Amino acid sequence: MSEVKTRAERIALKVRRKQRLVRVALGGEKADVVLKNADYVNVFSGTIEHGDIAVANGLVVGMADHYDGLMEVDVSGKIVAPGFIDAHIHLESSLVSPTSFARAVLPHGTTTVITDPHEIANVCGMGGIDYMMAATENLPLDVHFMLPSCVPAMAFEENGATLTWRDINAYFDHPRVLGLAEMMNYPGVMMGDRATMEKIVVSQAHHKKIDGHAPGLSSKALNAYMSAGVYSDHECDTIDNALEKLRKGQFIMIRDGTAAQNLEALMPLLTEQYAHRCMFCTDDKHPYDLLHKGHIDYIVRKAIALGADPILTIKVASHYAARYFLLNNKGAIAPGYLADFVVLDNLHDVNVEMVFKRGKLVYDGHEVEIAAPDIDPDILAGVLDTFHLPDVTPEQLRIGVAPLIGLIDGQIVTEDLGHAEGIDDGICQMTVCERHHDTGHVASCYVRGYGIQRGAVATSIAHDSHNIIACGVSGCLITKGTDLSAGRAVGLAACLSAMMLQSMDYAARMFPWMPDIPWPVALIIVMAVMGGFGAINGVVIAMLKVPPFIATLGMQTIIYGLCSLITDNQPMGGYKKSYLKVASGSVGPIPYLLIFAIVVGAFFWFLYNKTRHGKYMYAIGGNESAAQVAGVNVTASLIRIYVLAGCMYALAGFLVGAKAGGASTATGMGYELEAIAACTIGGVSANGGVGSVGGILVGVLVFEILKICLQFLGVDPAYTYIAQGLVIIVAVALDLRKYLAKK
Repeated sequence: MSEVKTRAERIALKVRRKQRLVRVALGGEKADVVLKNADYVNVFSGTIEHGDIAVANGLVVGMADHYDGLMEVDVSGKIVAPGFIDAHIHLESSLVSPTSFARAVLPHGTTTVITDPHEIANVCGMGGIDYMMAATENLPLDVHFMLPSCVPAMAFEENGATLTWRDINAYFDHPRVLGLAEMMNYPGVMMGDRATMEKIVVSQAHHKKIDGHAPGLSSKALNAYMSAGVYSDHECDTIDNALEKLRKGQFIMIRDGTAAQNLEALMPLLTEQYAHRCMFCTDDKHPYDLLHKGHIDYIVRKAIALGADPILTIKVASHYAARYFLLNNKGAIAPGYLADFVVLDNLHDVNVEMVFKRGKLVYDGHEVEIAAPDIDPDILAGVLDTFHLPDVTPEQLRIGVAPLIGLIDGQIVTEDLGHAEGIDDGICQMTVCERHHDTGHVASCYVRGYGIQRGAVATSIAHDSHNIIACGVSGCLITKGTDLSAGRAVGLAACLSAMMLQSMDYAARMFPWMPDIPWPVALIIVMAVMGGFGAINGVVIAMLKVPPFIATLGMQTIIYGLCSLITDNQPMGGYKKSYLKVASGSVGPIPYLLIFAIVVGAFFWFLYNKTRHGKYMYAIGGNESAAQVAGVNVTASLIRIYVLAGCMYALAGFLVGAKAGGASTATGMGYELEAIAACTIGGVSANGGVGSVGGILVGVLVFEILKICLQFLGVDPAYTYIAQGLVIIVAVALDLRKYLAKK
């Protein structure tokens, strides 16, 4: 009985609303809103008509010479058009929340979008669909859904989830669901794949639309595809393909978004003969384009500029899309239709001045304020923490001969350009990393036509599997990593250590007034001083933008001059036994020097691989500009890098002095060149390798063993220098040769 009463009450309420609509339409009661003196687009006659537009209860109730309203807006001299409709978009492609997307598109006159949430579904499955529906509820932008048809897009894809017809079936009863989204698995359709056909059959059982996605499909293959029940296509990039599909009965979504722009090619469709079978869509629209170019209004403006009839273009942008999706109360300014209006300055510039949604003014030239819907925490939790992948190593990114993909500007179709051997002018490396199931799968190839000259970009927003895709080029890392002050810095550190650690009873003490300083304290002082020189290097390079080669070359000369002044170019010796024992002592069979080496190696391994600063070091070494774009504080990081380098030079000089038993201005001479060779042997590469701590240690050992062997063989020191120089030249030359071979 209560159910009947409730139903009766609902009917009574609706009757009262209808009665009010009639009274307002007749002029017997004031409308909620009246657009006074409107020149409006009549999509039924294809003309511009004049009058007052009256709105009540969110609906248009009439157009006449005169209406009175509780709120009246004078639109004299303006053009009022139906709100624009985006026939196919993935909201996820905007890279912002649905609320922020609504804030972005409403000022451009878009009042309705039809979205396909297959992007988030490929990551989160049904939980992604639930989130999108919850996040678009009660927005001042109508968001309708087409259910994902291909999750994954193809059987071989590595995505986050799989949706069957059983998964999507229950969603068809949702009032905002209009059908089945782009059936991109057209090979599966033509092969009669059961899982593919099940989704089509289920959609038809609910009397829903089925959108297509079949670039270039033609002839009998197109016949087969359409016979399965596919009504539309947004993948036409040539007029011939579009006309064939249209003549066979498909509706054509003319796409002009961020990733693909097909409007110019399909302009012949914007005629009286074909336009009624067309609608506009963006497919993917990135934030910059939304904010600075526009949305559907941008397509309208572009089409008119290319010669299309303005009224016909507005009909394509609104009325025809509404008819296709059976949105029977949208897409027109007429009695009984939703009061979704866009007020334009004129029919040529198409600048949006005001937007009304269900009769409410939602944009009048000022920023749109929209409250985000409340989302169930369980639904929200289902779309968070979706990255599950191990660390990607430099070794996984190294490739030789690999397939070459040719990109076509403004299109999503590509060309097979055979193979390439490496990065060249116009050729970048592209790498895909699986991020859903921690498989560790990494694949790379080359692409031509991306347009990047320096640095790299990476994204996880990528049709359709949403794995991590990175594309970029590598520059020469050796020059960036060269510190020409290294050798002289080691020499100054050795001399400073000598000044503080000469024996108290040594007759030729450099500074007799120097107090007795324990060697650990002396080491700390030397590291602080050399860290200060490193900081100067870092400031000059990072803040003054002096190239590292020039900055460190200048510092090399400065340090040498200071060292000469401090020591008066006199050699120093007479060290305390405790200092000498640092180099000659041992713990059992393990020399102190080996312990120092292990500790330093472990420290740098941990720093490089387990700390944020270490990751920043890798990023800056690879490409400074790309690191900055990624959010790395390059200036601070560079200064820290050079401070750390100064501290390590201090340790090296301290140990060299203890091992040699003396120091002079010649100590450390040429060490920077040896470092270049050691790092090259260890994997630091001109073609993009960043090396590893272990590899560089091996490089040092190789170089030092060579010197020891030459000394053991009694080779004249002059020849030793020649041999060292040849090793440096050969090591660097071989690496550069690998890079040049790729070019």
